[in-house]
Amino acid sequence: MKRFCTTLLLLVFALFLASCSATPADFVALPLAERDGTTDEYTAAEGILVALSVNAPLSGLEFSCKTDREGAKITVKIYEANTDYDTTLSADPVREETFQSLAPKMLWQFNSLPAGDYFIAFSDSEGTQLLRSAAPSREAGGKILHYRNGAVMTEGTLALTLLCEKTEEVTQPALITFTYPIIVE
Repeated sequence: MKRFCTTLLLLVFALFLASCSATPADFVALPLAERDGTTDEYTAAEGILVALSVNAPLSGLEFSCKTDREGAKITVKIYEANTDYDTTLSADPVREETFQSLAPKMLWQFNSLPAGDYFIAFSDSEGTQLLRSAAPSREAGGKILHYRNGAVMTEGTLALTLLCEKTEEVTQPALITFTYPIIVE
């Protein structure tokens, strides 16, 4: 009886672990920038915003940052794109997180957002900087826009990776062209 109970307990524990974690095959990482082997270039994170569109559920972000200040933090907000830049940012974000323990590689996983157009904003950075690369990834192509305080940035792509879920309908998550024009006045 003792052996049966031990086996049953191990089986229940194994099933619990399997249900709590998604396998890597369930997600696709979409990097916005490719590392080209050049020196890392960082830019102040305050006021940086990325506009993009994905064809699959968005369930996480990975970004590179650095800081030289003790107690540094960064707030990341995700907005559903709506009409234009100002209208989008006047709404409440659909996801928001403030990171107070910063590391060179930050990972944020959240309850999935449906496929669609999003703005990802970085603020409250208190000395935090984000890694940029000069070369957008093949997946990103010309399908992303970077802003700093409302103005389109013409150089460098943020080293940001999107974590998208594979679904029965979308087996190859990708960045796609925006479904509406983004206007900055």
